[in-house]
Amino acid sequence: MKLSSHFIERKAVDISGRLGTLYDVSQDKLIDQYSVKSSEIQSTTQHSICRIFSGAQFNNIIDVLKEINFDDGLLQSILLSIIQPSGISSAIDYTQSINENTRFLYYAYVSKEEISEDIDEIVTSSSCATHIIMKTIWGFEILCILSIPNDQSTHALDSLLRNIAYRLEHNEKDFVLTDREEDDISNLTDITIFGSETCIDNHNTTLLTVFNRIKSWQTNENFHQPLQYTMCCLESLYNNDHQPELCDSSNLINDQTLNIESMIMDIDIWIKHLVEIFKKIPKNFSSRILNKRSNDFQEQFCNLLTIYGEFRSDLRKLLIGIRRNYYESIEIDNVISDEYYSLLQINKIKKFFYKVNRWLTKALLFEQLNNNQIRYIDISTIRVGGRKLTKIEDIEAIIKRILMKENYCDVTVWYSDHRLQSEEPDIWKFLYQKLTAERQQTNHRMIIVYADFTDCHYNLKDNTLLRLSMRLPDNA
Repeated sequence: MKLSSHFIERKAVDISGRLGTLYDVSQDKLIDQYSVKSSEIQSTTQHSICRIFSGAQFNNIIDVLKEINFDDGLLQSILLSIIQPSGISSAIDYTQSINENTRFLYYAYVSKEEISEDIDEIVTSSSCATHIIMKTIWGFEILCILSIPNDQSTHALDSLLRNIAYRLEHNEKDFVLTDREEDDISNLTDITIFGSETCIDNHNTTLLTVFNRIKSWQTNENFHQPLQYTMCCLESLYNNDHQPELCDSSNLINDQTLNIESMIMDIDIWIKHLVEIFKKIPKNFSSRILNKRSNDFQEQFCNLLTIYGEFRSDLRKLLIGIRRNYYESIEIDNVISDEYYSLLQINKIKKFFYKVNRWLTKALLFEQLNNNQIRYIDISTIRVGGRKLTKIEDIEAIIKRILMKENYCDVTVWYSDHRLQSEEPDIWKFLYQKLTAERQQTNHRMIIVYADFTDCHYNLKDNTLLRLSMRLPDNA
């Protein structure tokens, strides 16, 4: 079937479409099924497509989906929840970073093409329809995302994937993995797989499982589903005043509409990061101050999500209106620049994320220390004459002054910060266990104080223990 300006192609996100199904391009959704009697169905030669990509080629998962023939309009519909993703389009929810250590393996098997060259009858039960399906490509497809550890060589894996991809691409009927290949693939741990839902029902399906089942999926038609629709514009077929007037295609994909993709992708990623952070916040802290701060952050996040929902709703309605020629695409800029949505600026969301993350790190540390009767002092909050302390001598003097109220006890002050805790976890754990054991074994009163230098202007180079004897005179 030769395409003209009256035809469009769409990846089959909703797999219920068949020849003659009506389609509304403004909302990227199927309307009615079997509204056309096809006069002819043609089949094509079965074939495979297998491609390998490096994460260095892409900025985000949207760029990957474009590389495997998802058009901008369909991606915008998915991003704004005009339609729900399924199959490999669900990869749009992939949240891990994409970099030079990321690999993508895309495999598609085309089993047949169904084509309707002539139209005998159209039954339009909905005035929303803009197109009709005239061609359907059937088969199944898989998108595997592999994240390679920094300490692992990419050369051997790239060679393995290229070798397998070549054999799959050329439809080797005797495609079987060697024992060495199975071992190498089994050693890959960080893999996420998206695919036709007849084949992949769990993103945690192993790559080895996929390779071992491809042959059976190829021969069993129960695993085949629509992969792509080719649709003809109804307006070009019939002079029907009831057909919706569509926007000129040049106005559908431009700077304003493309801006939706990058903005929504960026916001979604940081919203998902925030969701993960808030999952880690305990329901109750031992400190009233921490509980209040937690509630404040929860309230701010709920407000952010509410505003984001309204923003998406406004853009969703606007984009559909632009596609139906009700609005100009410039209106998108007006929504994005609306002061009401200023909280959605990426720099503000990032700032909020790092603020919550920094607070939570300290809060969880406080809870851990408090459970073992270790006192916590945040050095960054200490002020003398309204100024922050930058000299270790001044910091030590203030700490001693704070602890002078302790009567007849030994004090061990542990200098540390989040960087040292992260970079030297074994040392940090050793000191933690050593000090708590000392206190349990000693017969006299002992106090352990954790001095947190994380946000202090003083650059702490090592974990340090400061031993203080705080015994006061009898007449004190």
